Amino acid sequence: MAALCFVSAAVGYGVCRNIYRERSIDEQTQEDIIVSLEKDQRINPSTKIVYEYYYPEDEVTEVYEDSPPYFLIDYTLEDLKRIYSNWTIASFSSKEVVMKKNISGPSNQRYIIGETDGYVAVFYDIDNGERLLKEVTEKPVSALSETERNKISEGIRVTGNDRLIRALEDYTS
Repeated sequence: MAALCFVSAAVGYGVCRNIYRERSIDEQTQEDIIVSLEKDQRINPSTKIVYEYYYPEDEVTEVYEDSPPYFLIDYTLEDLKRIYSNWTIASFSSKEVVMKKNISGPSNQRYIIGETDGYVAVFYDIDNGERLLKEVTEKPVSALSETERNKISEGIRVTGNDRLIRALEDYTS
């Protein structure tokens, strides 16, 4: 009886092992097909195009997402590299294309945290020293410490949206 159980277990193991191998081969074949299809990816109307502009002077990255312009439809990676030779193509697929470019000079993400009508406010820092109101927070300046009020009255310069958000959290929490 023990021998019969042993033989049954060995046969079952062999059958299961062959089924597993066949599935693995099928999955590997499917993966090879996917890889070979990815080699011929093309931009289509539903492809998301991501433009990343990096400003080394400010250490700021601006990211914009858009649909592809009509003239890029059906382009391959090689076509895109030829047209956008001064860009770095970070990733390319029919779902998403990410393109990066370094921009010399300052970014447009320059702000001044200041005061307007007794509240903490954010201004765009314009090149000629002019301030243009961006937004007014709900935080009254009077709720800040004297040191913070002095900094706000002088104007706190901030570069980059991420740094602006962090600075506002410090002053409005």
